[in-house]
Amino acid sequence: MKPHIELAAKEETREAAAWYERQRAGLGLEFLIAVEATILEIGRSPERFPRLETLPEEKSVRRALVDRFSYVVIFEEIEGKIRILAVAHTSRRPSYWKRRR
Repeated sequence: MKPHIELAAKEETREAAAWYERQRAGLGLEFLIAVEATILEIGRSPERFPRLETLPEEKSVRRALVDRFSYVVIFEEIEGKIRILAVAHTSRRPSYWKRRR
């Protein structure tokens, strides 16, 4: 199933990629590839990713770590549809994305 990526999550991804690119040429592209690979895995089997422990009452919200980078993809699965809510840094602004639900 193909996940729907919310506009705010797209913008976060672009901003992070631009930051990585400023650090080293080509690193921004590597970040984008890693995020895309994570989203593809979510689409293949969303249930294999852990539920978000900060929202135990919300059983539909899960997280997937992005390989090589300190980012996580936050998503929810409702009625067979997957929404990517955020592409968030693992150490900054915890839970800021909750208002997107």
